Amino acid sequence: MRKVLPMGNPIMDSYPSYGGGFSILDAYTKEHLPWVYNTFVQVAGSNKRGQENLISYVGPDIFLCPMLDVTYLNRNLALSMMDPISLVKSFIEKGYYFYAYFQVEHVMAYKEAPFRIHEMLICGYDDEREEFYFADNYKQGKYAHGVASYAEVEKAIHVDAEFDDRVGLRGFKHKEHDKIVSFEFNKEVYITLLEDYVYQRDSRRFWQMPGLVISIYENRTYGIGVYSYIREHLDFIKRTNEHMDWRGFYVLKEQKKLLTKSLEYVLGDALAVRNPVLGDKLNEVKKIIEINLNLCLKYNITRNVGIVERMDKYVLILEELDRALYLGLVNLLRG
Repeated sequence: MRKVLPMGNPIMDSYPSYGGGFSILDAYTKEHLPWVYNTFVQVAGSNKRGQENLISYVGPDIFLCPMLDVTYLNRNLALSMMDPISLVKSFIEKGYYFYAYFQVEHVMAYKEAPFRIHEMLICGYDDEREEFYFADNYKQGKYAHGVASYAEVEKAIHVDAEFDDRVGLRGFKHKEHDKIVSFEFNKEVYITLLEDYVYQRDSRRFWQMPGLVISIYENRTYGIGVYSYIREHLDFIKRTNEHMDWRGFYVLKEQKKLLTKSLEYVLGDALAVRNPVLGDKLNEVKKIIEINLNLCLKYNITRNVGIVERMDKYVLILEELDRALYLGLVNLLRG
């Protein structure tokens, strides 16, 4: 028997949960887009200053999206009642995509991946070929679809308790239309999040997240402050000549792409049409982020420190352009 659940094109794919979750949602409707536009505005750098260039969105987990039906299982309990292959297939049979941490070192598709344990979203299976179909950011950090054998998944599903506590076994599916909690886009919240970005404010207050003030959320750099965070990483690279972390540049590229779409939703037209000056600023910001992303990849091949110096100058320009852009957007939307 073979069964593969549909996967669409994710609006965001910088992290496995986004790529997988939004692929599921896009395969059915576009009803999630206003929630995305109203939620994924603010960003923050990690608390590992210098060593990392890891930027993430500040807001609720995609698992809390009102269009997603999410079910949870304790891994040890579930595996005590059913073998791994039957367990995963049982989710797919009921229309749920299977999401969990796996020990991916046992999966051939991950042989070039730099991690031992990672999240996988399994969307289908084929009994004749004895294969599962999955999605993850496993190709040098890029989101992609892949294949894992039954034997590989059977080994990989066993992970340390610390990872299970973070995700467990989860099943996702798009909610039936009559069960979706309606979401109304809040323009005032959107504008305030743009202001939070400029003034480097912690935006978690909008999602009642004070309980998340734990180690990974402490001492983070918010909003426009991520450019100083990036420069700390560039200084670290200049001193050590180590591999440069490109993830922050990719998230900023994605954030500006999302900003372009959300502004079109709010304004009812392209920013360049409503305000050509701000439209040019946004395009310039996107262009320089793309340049820095390409320079980062070039540096990792050549280890030429001169490239890092160029990137440093671009980041300073980006910071000023981005500040002017967001202040202009706030004035435009409040006007």
